Amino acid sequence: MTVGKIIREKRIEMGLTQDALASLIGITQNHVARIERGAVENPRRETLIKFQEALGFDLTEYMPPPETEESAQARYLSHHMVE
Repeated sequence: MTVGKIIREKRIEMGLTQDALASLIGITQNHVARIERGAVENPRRETLIKFQEALGFDLTEYMPPPETEESAQARYLSHHMVE
């Protein structure tokens, strides 16, 4: 089962709309919908932590590892390299 499907099931189980959940965790309803559908393949760790706290269940196995300073620099450089 994907992280999006798990989030959707838990949200529905708790009686929350996508809009209500989005308001709770500080993202848009559209972003919640995209994560639930699987359109966001790798949600950010910080976003998954917010879902985890709002819905009260563990998503640790779906979280990417915390970003190190080296990986942040590499990501920055890969997005800002000029050919």
